[in-house]
Amino acid sequence: MWIRNRNRRNRLTGLLLGLPILSVPLLGIGCQREDTERIGRLGRKLTAHVTAVAPSMPPGLAAAWDTLATPAMSPVERHVRDRLINDQGLGNCVLEISQVAPGVIKLSGTVEQPGQKVRAAELTKLTIGVQEVIDELTVAR
Repeated sequence: MWIRNRNRRNRLTGLLLGLPILSVPLLGIGCQREDTERIGRLGRKLTAHVTAVAPSMPPGLAAAWDTLATPAMSPVERHVRDRLINDQGLGNCVLEISQVAPGVIKLSGTVEQPGQKVRAAELTKLTIGVQEVIDELTVAR
């Protein structure tokens, strides 16, 4: 059993190491203008499809997709987002984070319970680089 798994690992490692080496000659071939347009269209279609299916994704995968799909964030916004995403008590909340000024973070969106609103504001305030929190969260119900 162990030898069989080791052989699989060796094949996988070889494949992972071989792919970049095999792709080098392909990079030298070059792309035509139509190719870049096709790749762009494919990317847009894929993004639209994944966004359409996002509500049915598991929470962790949906959070990861949101992370990739969001526009560029400041480091402070990223730290706040990561803290709020990783907090188990805020799992089903829909939160929007924006930096309105240096050190000032605005929280908006909907939480299910008043305790979640307090928790989100506390976590945000305790994040390095945040001096002030503008809490515009609403409690559903």
